[in-house]
Amino acid sequence: MLDLADDKVSYYSTDDISQIIYDLLDDGDAEEAMAACQKGLDLHPEDEFLELIEAKILLHMNRFDEAEKLVKGNPDEQSPFGIGIHFGIDVKTKDQKEAYETLFSHLQKGHLTGLEFVEIIDELFDHLPNHLTAEYLVKAADIVVGKPSKAEEQDAEALGRMGALLMDCNCHRDAIPVLEHALDMDAYDVYSWQDLSRCQFELQMFDECRNSCEMGIAIDPKNPLFNFALGFILFQNGEHSEAIEHLEVARQYAEGKLQHEAPHLDRQEVEQQTSVTYELLGSAYMALDEFDKARECYEMLVQRIPKFAEGYYRLSSLAMDKGDTPQAVAYICEAIQIEPDNTTYLGFYVTLLTELRKFNEALQVLDELIELEPKSKTYLLAKAELSLSLKRYDEADRAYRTLLKLKPKDSTSRELMRAYFEAIGDNEALKKLNK
Repeated sequence: MLDLADDKVSYYSTDDISQIIYDLLDDGDAEEAMAACQKGLDLHPEDEFLELIEAKILLHMNRFDEAEKLVKGNPDEQSPFGIGIHFGIDVKTKDQKEAYETLFSHLQKGHLTGLEFVEIIDELFDHLPNHLTAEYLVKAADIVVGKPSKAEEQDAEALGRMGALLMDCNCHRDAIPVLEHALDMDAYDVYSWQDLSRCQFELQMFDECRNSCEMGIAIDPKNPLFNFALGFILFQNGEHSEAIEHLEVARQYAEGKLQHEAPHLDRQEVEQQTSVTYELLGSAYMALDEFDKARECYEMLVQRIPKFAEGYYRLSSLAMDKGDTPQAVAYICEAIQIEPDNTTYLGFYVTLLTELRKFNEALQVLDELIELEPKSKTYLLAKAELSLSLKRYDEADRAYRTLLKLKPKDSTSRELMRAYFEAIGDNEALKKLNK
């Protein structure tokens, strides 16, 4: 930042001082910005633009009456900068729809370009209600499209920014046609392709999103956002090899191995995408029987999200396939600790304990499963058979009789039940079974 010390201030033009003020306002330091403005006015006492900047600072300080007095009658009052200050005052002190109507009328009359209109809204976006912002952005986009200026590049930028703000308002359907118009004017605008693909992805318009991502990748091959979205879509379509190609680009970006100008994503969104990337890659590699690569992805996933139970379950499955049952048990226990009532994890734990011949422990876990799902024929049959093999006849009998009441239809259950009731000579149970 420039130095506004008293012995140096005389060197600075109005533009220099304005930049200092903007930097201070961006940092949220309105008091210092006002001090800088006063020094500027001492140096350039007749500068009417600095007076407008003083009004903007007062707006930041919520001193609306003083700001309005300064801006009224200023020769630049009807300039885009002055109109923006008026809008800021009106938004804070009047009916917000009325404030929007006034701003929109300036666009209709040609006092503002589409780009100037959206810049004013963007600056105050956090203070504006989304429903009104979306309504007037759509109207403004219609004007830009219907009455294009001679500066097509500026119109394309205006529409791109309008589409981005509509997306930020969660108005994805409204944003799509605006972004498409922006791309009609500038087909190489990578940010509009990004926002368009994000809106389509959000609305599960996957065919359209795939096309947008492919167009974006043609312009910017290493863009992590396009590659993530396209990889996701390809994975859902079962195109695992193709999905891996694109998801690995997103992974390289997440791991800092790919230098790329960061796309318009907040940190939380990046983290979420990174986690999904590892999960999808792990599943894709498993589908292709590339188990070592799958294991690496799931290990990275649980390292990033220690409470991600599904990641431990996948690692447990991979360890079992590799023949490392003790490691598989360690992983599934991590999953169960995070989600103790997950029947999939508990069921897999029973399988592993049985593999290790820890039958009594397996029975205890089966009891937990039956408590969670008392009408599960699968768990009752497993309990009955395991209890019988351990000569815990009372427990086996209770399980078989509970199963009989549920009337299972599958042949395996019925054959095992028939063999049991025949062995103990229970003809009444056999009659019920044969009904």
